[in-house]
Amino acid sequence: MSEETGSNQKEDEALVRARELLADGRLEECLSVLKTYWLNNPADPQAALLFSQLMSEAGRGELSTKLEKLSEKLINGSSEKQDATISGADDKGSPQELFEAGYGLIDIRQHELAAMLLNRAVNLLPDEPVINYELGFSLMSLGRFQKAIPYFEQAAKLQEDFDTCLNLAVCLTMTRRSQEARDLLKRLEKLAHSDEEKKELAHRAVVLRRLDTLKSKTQLSLRDWLYILYGSIMINPKPPAGREDYQSIAATLAVLKGVLEGLRTEIEAVEYYSPYSKPLAQILGELMELPMDSYKGPARPDRALLVMSWASDIIGP
Repeated sequence: MSEETGSNQKEDEALVRARELLADGRLEECLSVLKTYWLNNPADPQAALLFSQLMSEAGRGELSTKLEKLSEKLINGSSEKQDATISGADDKGSPQELFEAGYGLIDIRQHELAAMLLNRAVNLLPDEPVINYELGFSLMSLGRFQKAIPYFEQAAKLQEDFDTCLNLAVCLTMTRRSQEARDLLKRLEKLAHSDEEKKELAHRAVVLRRLDTLKSKTQLSLRDWLYILYGSIMINPKPPAGREDYQSIAATLAVLKGVLEGLRTEIEAVEYYSPYSKPLAQILGELMELPMDSYKGPARPDRALLVMSWASDIIGP
C-alpha cells in the first residue's frame, strides 16, 4: 500500500467516524473529529457538507445553509488535483461562499476553521477590507496576534474605522510594539465618537501604561498579562495539579476578601457570569454578607462584584 493510499484511507475513516458520531447524536465528539479532518483537508466538499449537517442538528440552520452552499461550490470547482487554495478560474464566485461560511463560524467561535476559510477568501480578494478584517479578528481571537497584524493593517489601509484600528492597536500591544500602538491610539482619537468608544480608547491607554511598567522584563508571565490587560491579581500563580484542600481554599478566600476590602470599593451585591462561577460567587456573598444573583447586565443600579471563570477567548475587559 502506497503512502498516499494509506493517507486517503485514514481520511475516509475520519469522515466515517464523524458520520457515526453524528448519527448517534454525539455532536461534540463529531465536531472534534470533523474539525481536525477539515483543517487538514480544507478543499474537501464532504467535510463542508458534513459540518453543514452537524450545524443543522445543533440548531444552527443559517450557518448550515451557508456551509451547504460552500460544499456545492467546492464540488463544482473541484479538479483532479486540488490545492489548499481554490483557484479563481476553477472556483468563480467562491470568495462569497468562503466568506459567508467563515463569518458564520466566527459567530460560534470556531476561529480555526473560520481563519482557514477566510484565508482562502482573502487570497482571491486581497483588497476586500471586510475579509481582511474578519480574518484578522479570527487570528486575534486565536492569540495569533503577529499574524493578525497585516490583515488589520490592510483593512485599515482600505477602509479606516474605529474597530479595525482598535483591534490593530490590541495586536500591537500584545506583541509589545508599544510605541506603534501609542501612535495608533492618537489616530483613534479622531475616530472615537460614542462614549463607549472613548471609554475603550482610555482603557487602551491604561493598558499601555501598565505594559511600560514591565518593559524591563524579557518574558512576560500569565500573571503579568493579567495585570496589564485587566489590572487583575492572580493569587495562586501555580495552581495545584490535584484538587485543593479546604485549608488552601479558605486561605485563598481570605486573601481575596482582604484585597477587595483594601481596594475600598463599596460592593452591594455579588453576581456570577455563568454556572461555572456560581459556587465562588455564592461563597463570596456569604463571606461578605452580600446578596448573590446572576449577571444582570451593565445597567444594574447598585454596585456589583462580577465573578467570572477564565475564558481564553476574551480579549480585553
